[in-house]
Amino acid sequence: MRAAPGSVGWLLRHELRLAWFNASGGKEGAGKRRPGNAAIGLALFCWAALHLLGWVVVSALAGVTGDDPRILLAISAVLAGGAAFMLSSAIKSSVLVLFERSDLDLLLSSPLPSHTVFTVRLAGVPASTAAVYLFFLAPFAHAGLLQGQWRWLGIYPGVISVAVLCSCAAMLLTLGLVRLLGARRTRVVAQVIGALAGALLVIASQLHSLSSRDSQGRVRAMLNGLLRQDGMNDHPLLLPARAMLGEPMPMLLLAALAAVVFALTARRTHRFFAHGLQLAASAARASTARASPLRHRFGRSLFA
Repeated sequence: MRAAPGSVGWLLRHELRLAWFNASGGKEGAGKRRPGNAAIGLALFCWAALHLLGWVVVSALAGVTGDDPRILLAISAVLAGGAAFMLSSAIKSSVLVLFERSDLDLLLSSPLPSHTVFTVRLAGVPASTAAVYLFFLAPFAHAGLLQGQWRWLGIYPGVISVAVLCSCAAMLLTLGLVRLLGARRTRVVAQVIGALAGALLVIASQLHSLSSRDSQGRVRAMLNGLLRQDGMNDHPLLLPARAMLGEPMPMLLLAALAAVVFALTARRTHRFFAHGLQLAASAARASTARASPLRHRFGRSLFA
């Protein structure tokens, strides 16, 4: 059943199509092109290979439980690195969908409520952000489902909830950056944040080999002290890791937190963007009106 034109489902479907077009290398302008069959076939082949890898990894980790604090700390460290990249890509997507497509003024002039437009536009940001990580992690969830290890299905709510939280934070950060720097400079700042996130992860991965033995010993002692603490598994910072491992209550809490943050962000930001776009449009018309009389002061000859 197809969604009616102008409905929330219809707008969200359009957002997802544009996100797929941008992610597959499409460019605006005369030479734009859609992803071809070769790109789709290559993606399906890679996804099948990831399913095979997921089957092997899930089989090897069949006896590992999520009660070990070391596993929770390792998953939390991976999630922290992934959240940094999610935040960077979400900032780029926020700048793109809000200021570079040049279609929001058309949508806001339609009978659709501005809250609906910006809610759908905001929903497209975490959808496109989470899709990349689900492409690589969903095969492990599918392999766990086929092998009867239901906890691996926590990958879906865990990744989607973290993507929603990072996207809302990116939208609010984009608001402040656009107010201070403008839309074009905000795009540059987003690229710098992405480069810094990648550089910090590379440096963090080499800290163990670059540090001295005394420093390594102090770090091990600190980690061992944390692991010996009573109630370490119930620490709030380990909630996303426990949700990724398929624990029901952490999954529900993380999903509820993401839903509340998404609703508050959509409610608090749509009026700002509507007002800002109206001011930008009026300023552009005013500058055009002021510049138009100057065109008639120049003659046709080169000397004039």
